[in-house]
Amino acid sequence: MFTFGGLLLVLTSLLGNLYNAQSSEQCSKPCIPGSEDIMKPKEHGTSHTPVQENLRWECDEIVADKICNFNRHYAEYSGYWTQTNFPKDIEGKKEITFYDSNTGKPLLTAPKGRTWDAWIEESKKHGWPSFRDNEVNWDNVRVLSNGETVSVDGTHLGHNLPDDFGNRFCLNLVSIAGNPLDTHAFGQFRDIPSSQSKMLQDDTSQSKKVQDDTSQSKKVQVDKQSLLFFLTVLNLCLL
Repeated sequence: MFTFGGLLLVLTSLLGNLYNAQSSEQCSKPCIPGSEDIMKPKEHGTSHTPVQENLRWECDEIVADKICNFNRHYAEYSGYWTQTNFPKDIEGKKEITFYDSNTGKPLLTAPKGRTWDAWIEESKKHGWPSFRDNEVNWDNVRVLSNGETVSVDGTHLGHNLPDDFGNRFCLNLVSIAGNPLDTHAFGQFRDIPSSQSKMLQDDTSQSKKVQDDTSQSKKVQVDKQSLLFFLTVLNLCLL
């Protein structure tokens, strides 16, 4: 027969397991976590090379180079991808592969397990191209502890903003508009002129979305941690 103290022990254990599971939610399987070392300074910002010339869908190379290689806090403006040739290019295609704008390595293939209409609806709702776990090539993509999503070569891609359906990777089209390895050409980095600055959006917009999506989760985590602490102390007092 359970005593009150025994019941508290069970509750403490259950809450502890729940809290630990919640704390690792930012990169749950099959997502592969990466270390900050991936984004350490290299020959060209956080990467070894500048972005390719002639990016797909006529994405702006100057903006792409800034976002991919010299940035951790900015993003293309919301809806940018809808203003490129991308929507027209996908017409009639079952799925397409997205390549790293720096290296040409395959990063994603979409849509998988859903239609283009569903993919477009979700991406428009958020503002940036949005991908799910099964659409990510985990050989070449990693997620840092704060949700920043990057390539293994140091290309800034976007962020992981989990929702009720799991991991959701909201990425910049300019970061995934590369050409395959056997067809790409590398460009030279140029300073971004002021006329191009309007194409960059302070990543606080994405950060705000991260906060909006995770603020309730964090509040629940804090409440659980406080309750866990209280139950542990109470349990010790009853021993």
